[in-house]
Parts: sequence; C-alpha cells; structure tokens
Amino acid sequence: MYGNVNGGMYGQNHNGGGFGTSGGMGGNFGQPPNPAQAQRPSSLSPAHMQPPHFQPLPQQIRPHTQQQQAHAPAGSESLNGPGFEQMASLVHNPMFSSMAANVTDWDAKKADVERNVTKLRFYFQVSNAYVLNKMKLIVFPWLHKDWSRRLSHEGQFLNPRDDINAPDLYIPAMSYVTFVVLTGIYYGHQGTFEPEKLGIVASSMLVWLILEVLVVFGGFYLLSVTANYSWLDIVSYCGYKYTAMIMALAAFMVGGITPYYCVMGYAGLAVVVFWLRTLRHVLNPAVPDSMHTHTNAKASNTFVLVISALQGAMIYFLTNL
Repeated sequence: MYGNVNGGMYGQNHNGGGFGTSGGMGGNFGQPPNPAQAQRPSSLSPAHMQPPHFQPLPQQIRPHTQQQQAHAPAGSESLNGPGFEQMASLVHNPMFSSMAANVTDWDAKKADVERNVTKLRFYFQVSNAYVLNKMKLIVFPWLHKDWSRRLSHEGQFLNPRDDINAPDLYIPAMSYVTFVVLTGIYYGHQGTFEPEKLGIVASSMLVWLILEVLVVFGGFYLLSVTANYSWLDIVSYCGYKYTAMIMALAAFMVGGITPYYCVMGYAGLAVVVFWLRTLRHVLNPAVPDSMHTHTNAKASNTFVLVISALQGAMIYFLTNL
C-alpha cells in the first residue's frame, strides 16, 4: 500500500509504486535509487518494530530451555514454588494441627448437642387434647384399657401428641412449677412465708427425683433388665406424681386434714396403678423381641411393684409440709 516489503512503509519501491523510490516521503520523484541508500537497513523495518519482549531467544539457549520444559513434570512450577513450601510447612505446624483438632472436636460436640436437643424436643411435642387426656389417665388409670405404645411406619415410637401412652416432660415440668408456687401460697396463708422455703421445697423435690431415677436404673441393671426405654422416660414417669401432690395439697388448703388424707390416699393409689400398668408395658412392650430382652420376669415385676408403692410414699412425704 505504501511501498513494497523490501523497502519499508515509506521506503524503496522497485516497481515504482508508493510515494517515492528513495525511502522518504519528500524524496525526488522519478530519480533512480542511490545504491548506498538501498543497502542501508531501514530504521522502520518489521524486525526493528517488534517490542522487546517479542525478541527471539538466541539459538544456543533455545534447545536447553526446551529440553528442561520437556523433562519437567506437569504442574512442577506450582508444586516446587515457594507457595507450596509455605503450605507444606503450615500443614506440619503443631499449632495448625491443634487448631484442626479443636475444630473437629467442636463439630462433634455441636452434633451431640443438636442430637440431644432433638431428643429432648420429642418429649415436649404435646397438644391441649393430649394434656387433658393424660391428666385424666393419671387420675383415673383403671378406666384406660390399652397401655401399649404406638409405633410409626418406620418402627419408631410416636410422639406424645399422637400417642396418649407416650411419656412427656411437659406435664411433669408444669406440675413441678405449680406445686412450688402452691407451696408458697400455702406458707403465705399460714403467715410463715419465706423465700428460702420455696428454694428448699424445689431443691428437695429435684434431689428426690434424681434419687428415684438412679434407684430405677440401678434396679433394672441388677435384674439384667434391658428394655426399649431411656432415662428421660423414667424422669417423665417419676414426675407424674406431682399431679397427685397438687391435688393433695389443694385439698388440705381448702378442707383441712381430713380431705387431705382422702385425696392423698386416692391420688397415691392412682399413681401406683398408673406405674404398674405403664412399666409392665415398658418391660414387656408389644414390639418384636429384638427390641427388648429380660431374663427374670418375676423379679422384675416384684421390683416394679416396690417402685410403684414407693411413689405413693413419696407423695405423702413431699406434701407433709
């Protein structure tokens, strides 16, 4: 366009094209080229216009470089660099290992907490209808016929909202708080109220509850009883007697000692029957034999009878203020 390849952009044109024959735009048109100027390399030749980083390597360096690249493994630039060495030293650092172990332990503890919360939430899945029917079951246990727990399609026990025979912790917890408040009202009615007495009543009830659970588990262990129950189930069964304690204390506050003994005797007997029938199905559930095994049925039934009778005695002891 502006000359031939042999003469540069504005250089010599042997064919007469372009803007001149001597390599400059202001040259003499039509004059023959000067031999000295024709042999002089043009400063605007393509070889001189390349940037510095496009300069070709010398021939003696190329084979050595290509040989190293041919024998170098894939990714050797990233594996042998300083960044890889720093990462390797960080992995083998004892502080890094300790931090990784702490993170793993924290994840395991978090999973255990979530599992326990899910298990505890199961015992508070109740409804108003369940609470009303369960209270009637505790007060009138001889009117109830079917004491076996219901199973889901997956073979798991249903929650309390869907099974009246399932243990829950809502009624024991509410009964515990209600009895402590009712005790404060009783002391206030007698004119002997002191805040410390509420703490003594609450702590004594909690201590006796823990002892009951330990006695039940210890008896089952000594008798080699293995059934499909948990310690939260035993806590729930032991906490149902607080309903009878509320009835006995309320009768004493309203009518005196005679109504107290009548209500306490009836409520205690109802709790004993409730325990007998409930634990009988806990130890002998209507589920496959693979879910429970026990060797001494007679000793187990005797132990259940003793524990059930103990519930009636605990009602009298804890309401004798």
